[in-house]
Amino acid sequence: MPTPPYTKAHLVNSHKPVTERWYIVFWVWNALTGKKIRKRDYKINNHKTKATRLAFATKRIAAINALLEGGYHYNPKKKKNEQVALYTDKSKQYTIREAFKFILPVIKNSKRGATHNSYNSIANLFQQFCEDAGWIDWKIDTLEKTDIISFLDYVQAPRIDADNKITPGVSNTTRNKYKDYLAAIFTLLIERGKMKTNVAHGIKKVRQDEGGNTAYLPEQIEVLKEAITAKNNRLWLFITFMLYGFIRPAEIGRLRVKMIDVTGGMIRLPGSITKNGYDRNVRVSKHFKEYIAQLELSKYKSEHYVFGLNLVTGPKPIQKNQANFLHRQIARPLGFGDEYTLYSWKHTGVVLHYRKGIDIKTLQAQIGHRSIQETDTYLKSLGLYENTEIEDKSPAI
Repeated sequence: MPTPPYTKAHLVNSHKPVTERWYIVFWVWNALTGKKIRKRDYKINNHKTKATRLAFATKRIAAINALLEGGYHYNPKKKKNEQVALYTDKSKQYTIREAFKFILPVIKNSKRGATHNSYNSIANLFQQFCEDAGWIDWKIDTLEKTDIISFLDYVQAPRIDADNKITPGVSNTTRNKYKDYLAAIFTLLIERGKMKTNVAHGIKKVRQDEGGNTAYLPEQIEVLKEAITAKNNRLWLFITFMLYGFIRPAEIGRLRVKMIDVTGGMIRLPGSITKNGYDRNVRVSKHFKEYIAQLELSKYKSEHYVFGLNLVTGPKPIQKNQANFLHRQIARPLGFGDEYTLYSWKHTGVVLHYRKGIDIKTLQAQIGHRSIQETDTYLKSLGLYENTEIEDKSPAI
């Protein structure tokens, strides 16, 4: 079928100040009258600076012209029939806007706060990208892998605001995370019959930089341990759960007395408090037991939080980021920069145990990774490598 006649979209009034009304105009074929009709798009006026308007116009015009070149045309009668079908056809095709509006409450009800916030953030960013490109009201099944790649390229591109300030794009690691989040959202939509194909699957991840996680050096450990135990020993006890158990700060904050079996040498983390939602058993070493003994947990009820409000064992949970705040108050005056955080103690624990000769399979179980490949990637991010044979057994030549 030949492409119906059209006139490409172009920007009008861009020479005028942003206080004036700008718009994009194009001519599209009317199948009912057999003539071209003029269409105007005023969404550009939602942007308040010249730079953002021009950036929006570039994407919007390209999207409109792509539609026209692909045979898009106007048919009022067909459109009316489609509107009627919305009420009678159970296989309604969702637009991108409708699909995300449908799935976000589902995610909110099934994910914990921080995880839901991550999903929500990515969803909003993707929707804004689709809005700017003029895709937001397209049927979600019209999305292709190249569209997802375009989004991932977009988030990595530097931004220039109205004051010519440049904001760098996201890292390769973050790009890969965005891809995974979108794939998970599309999977949920497919499971609920709102989408047919997961267009985020099959997109290759970009290479991530190694060495991205920071651990404390031995001399830094000594300095910080002395300062922390002197000012807030409960904080140091909190940290030992990261050093020996590789337990994440948020998981430690949800840990209850009943989950710790010192006699059996085990901490049992239910999936309801772990990051990945899976149950995990953490082995308690003899040195770790000595620190746990200082908590005197036998004095408290089984339902009490091990590190509750103000890091004290009790019925009230710790405030969000309280441990981070207390740690930063001590570390910053000692000259530790932003790359050194409370979470760095988990990385430090893994490094110390690895260098003691703990095998990667044991580390995987203690960390709670679902695959050995995940642990291998994590070790590489710490500058460690699973196989040290070449270092240890290389012959003298």
